[in-house]
Amino acid sequence: MMYNQSKSTIREQVIMRTFKPRAFSISDLYDWYNQTPSQLILNPKFQRRAVWTPQSKSYLINTILLGLPLPIFFLRQNTDPQSKKTIREVVDGQQRLRAIFDFVDNGFQLRKAQNEKYGGCYFSELPPDVQSDFLSYELSVNVLVDLDDKDVLDIFARLNSYGVKLNTQELINAKYFGYFKQTVYSLGFNFTKYWEVNKLFSNANIMRMKEVEFVSELLVVMLDGIQDIRGIDKYYAKYDEVFDERAELIHRFEETMDFIANLYDGNLSHTSYCSSPLFYSLFTAIYHLNYGVKDFLHPRRPLEKADYAKLRFALTEIEDTLNKKSDITEDEQKFIISCKKSTGHKINKVTRCNFVMRTINRCLDIK
Repeated sequence: MMYNQSKSTIREQVIMRTFKPRAFSISDLYDWYNQTPSQLILNPKFQRRAVWTPQSKSYLINTILLGLPLPIFFLRQNTDPQSKKTIREVVDGQQRLRAIFDFVDNGFQLRKAQNEKYGGCYFSELPPDVQSDFLSYELSVNVLVDLDDKDVLDIFARLNSYGVKLNTQELINAKYFGYFKQTVYSLGFNFTKYWEVNKLFSNANIMRMKEVEFVSELLVVMLDGIQDIRGIDKYYAKYDEVFDERAELIHRFEETMDFIANLYDGNLSHTSYCSSPLFYSLFTAIYHLNYGVKDFLHPRRPLEKADYAKLRFALTEIEDTLNKKSDITEDEQKFIISCKKSTGHKINKVTRCNFVMRTINRCLDIK
């Protein structure tokens, strides 16, 4: 037993000595790849084949053009003492590197959905200084020196042991890269302070993209009425390449968010509307009154500042309903349940939004 433990410790020490963090420019890696014979192998036996879509490739390229960091790459490096030549195999990051090299070789155009300024350009059509910055961009690389397959696989088994299962929004994030995603993420990020101040989402929620998922739901209700949360991904697909309503939708979204914030002097964290199900219903009601929500058959008229007091009265009445202990009507009971159970399902969204809308219209005397 002591012998095995000692042997294991020695092996771990050897791996640590051959695990070296480095930074290489895209130009370095591209030069190695184009050597004859190549000094950078993109498809060793433990790599997946290239499966990236044009959208995902363009998204990666735009990340580099913006100077934002990429995940760490892993290379295995072996030097032949006889020929004095070094061969590098891409252990993790093959698809990213293939996309980068394809772009440098004018294999595809940058998409306008990712970059309005250079969308439609091949690499050779970028300004010379942008090309230079791109080739100088440094990739963080962990170099595995002279490790055999067994040790490489062991390292990745350990790295993958700490992974967290992706939630629905994170899976969508990995699948789509076009206009709808860019719009949702831009709005989600721009309103980060809004989510925090109003306690709609915690930092942990934001790290798991819950605010992005929520913005998706709000945009969908603006586009197509109240929908089940399980169908959100189809809107990412539908508006991936073309999203003509984008600018107007962003404007209306921001106006609606500002209107809600102004109702409570910029902070509704002390109200029940800091819960995402009830905020969704409030957003839907305010948006419907100003612009109209598809298939939401309630009378409407544009709101004014003069409506603030009556609106706050209506919203307080709704909160009082949530806190009622007795004399609860059937409609009130359904509303209370819809705020607590399966809140993303369409039937509960409709129940919740109808109750909020009816209460607001009654207090505003909209018939």
